[in-house]
Amino acid sequence: MKFEKWAKEWLEKSAFLRLKTRSYLRYKSIVTNHVLPKLGKTELNKIDGDRIKDLFDGQMENSNSPDGKLSNGTLNLIRTVLKLLFKEAVVRGLIKQNPVDSVARLKTKSTAPKAFSRLEQKKMERAISQSKDGRLFGIKICLYTGLRIGELLALEWRDVDLKQGIISVTKSMFSAKDNSGKWTTFTDVPKSHASVREIPLPSFLKREMPAMFKKSKGKTVVQDKHGKAVGVRTYQYLFEAFLKKCGIKKLSFHSLRHTFATRALEVGMDIKTLSEILGHESADTTMKIYAHSFMSTKQRFMNKLNGLYNLSPNMLFDEKTNI
Repeated sequence: MKFEKWAKEWLEKSAFLRLKTRSYLRYKSIVTNHVLPKLGKTELNKIDGDRIKDLFDGQMENSNSPDGKLSNGTLNLIRTVLKLLFKEAVVRGLIKQNPVDSVARLKTKSTAPKAFSRLEQKKMERAISQSKDGRLFGIKICLYTGLRIGELLALEWRDVDLKQGIISVTKSMFSAKDNSGKWTTFTDVPKSHASVREIPLPSFLKREMPAMFKKSKGKTVVQDKHGKAVGVRTYQYLFEAFLKKCGIKKLSFHSLRHTFATRALEVGMDIKTLSEILGHESADTTMKIYAHSFMSTKQRFMNKLNGLYNLSPNMLFDEKTNI
């Protein structure tokens, strides 16, 4: 059996049934664009670990990358897809062993998440309050809840308890190419089980949300002037234009989430609470991502010890005399 035949069968009969829509579309894109052109005509049982290594060793090209190659992160994702694909082939008895088992994951550089400064955040908030574009209110929501862009755009008014001031995150919107290659908007369950969560709103947002609801013409919280939901790519472009108008450096929309986490740590929110609000699988995940923020928090608390050092001897408590 040719690899191409098995890959398509795996996608249609296994991956399609087991994976979330977003993961399935991403895996299908990886197989179609990066794997089939290299391995498609090869016999399935002729593909070994060396052939997989050759696939990764400078063979793949990406015109969008500065050096024309795929990042290690993308290559690791391709490895994950191939490992699942070949694992199923082993279970079916089509091959004896998984050729990906002998291929190690590539090292990736971990970069500190980028957040907006307090001044930049206040600039955004001021511009949102002065704007007549209701879509921008979603930016403020993300600054104070840490929602991902897909979670924000999929949020409907029925997910918002206006009386209690709680939002329920139960779905996420994303953009992907459909079978015809056209960019399409999809709505699916959130990223992980932990991503399904309830987030209490700060009191000021709890007060402002009812007014936004009264102006609403549709069912989603973020909507265009006709009351229709706003797509991910459209909202990303809107955000880029908004930053430029505010005179703020360009960062990704996800930086709003990082900004929320950074501000939360600065005001002393404990890691367990922050992790649950962000929808992380564990507090360890949150600690790994925001280690840099913890350092600034540690420094702030350590500097409070200056007050003890600067006390004069006369101000110290005498344990023997209780004076």
